[in-house]
Amino acid sequence: MKVKALVLAAAVGAAMSLAGCMNFTATYANASNYTAGERDITETITELDLNWSAGKVTVTTNSTNTISIRESCDKSLDDDERVHTWVDGKTLHVQFCESGKVFMFGSKKKELEISIPKDMKLSSLSYDGSSADARFENLSAESVSLDSSSGDVKLIDCTAETVDADTSSGNIELDIVGNAKSIKCDASSGNVTVKADGADDIDVDTSSGDIEVDVKTPDKVVTDASSGDTKLTFGAAPSSIKHDSSSGDFTLYLPDKAEFKAEIDTSSGKFETDFGCEKDDDTYTCGSGSNVFSIDTSSGDVSIKKN
Repeated sequence: MKVKALVLAAAVGAAMSLAGCMNFTATYANASNYTAGERDITETITELDLNWSAGKVTVTTNSTNTISIRESCDKSLDDDERVHTWVDGKTLHVQFCESGKVFMFGSKKKELEISIPKDMKLSSLSYDGSSADARFENLSAESVSLDSSSGDVKLIDCTAETVDADTSSGNIELDIVGNAKSIKCDASSGNVTVKADGADDIDVDTSSGDIEVDVKTPDKVVTDASSGDTKLTFGAAPSSIKHDSSSGDFTLYLPDKAEFKAEIDTSSGKFETDFGCEKDDDTYTCGSGSNVFSIDTSSGDVSIKKN
């Protein structure tokens, strides 16, 4: 079981009144195995377990055979404040600082840069961030898990079979090369943007934010927006679409020869389409109706348009 890297403790009393910031304590298992500071790693890794609490994180690839870990800060760092890493077999663990260190949010701005060999394919990439923007670029991984309490997460020009991205407060941006089996995004407060060549299953949920999905060959699509607009652009009609929204417009772009059966339920809003459809109550059928769509909005317009 993955040990949660950072336990956030509210800093009431002196820390809050003097600094106006929140303290946190980094705690994680096997602390004595970690090395403090920047380093180069020549071992082959298949799993990257990254935990970061404030600032910025960038993970990309290089043309060497070495993993590079570099850190910068606007102020000097003691060893217990520096990045801590541990190579456990083929797993690289990365922590924000030494276990047990009390760190004050906003006191020092730390930026982490990790570069791995471009031909090193990961079986899993796991990121857990508390108050940091994270960008992962040109990576290849079977499984990707991105979890951010506060901060944007970006997965750019990456190949992955499964992607699971979750933010409490921040935007999610995914740009997937090739076909993914599963793409799942959940943003409590933020926008979600997904681009991919293909995906078997797409599931996007936002509590407060817009959804934008652009996939050439999708299969099954589920979207849920409590408050925000949804825009879906597909190079081929998915076999199924299920959409629910409390407040926001829904716009779907399909190839001009797409065939579908769409059940439209909107409490306060209008429906329009560029396609010639047969209407039966709230159901609109275009062609054979082989692809089934269910679109439900409480307050918002629904449009199905040609690309």
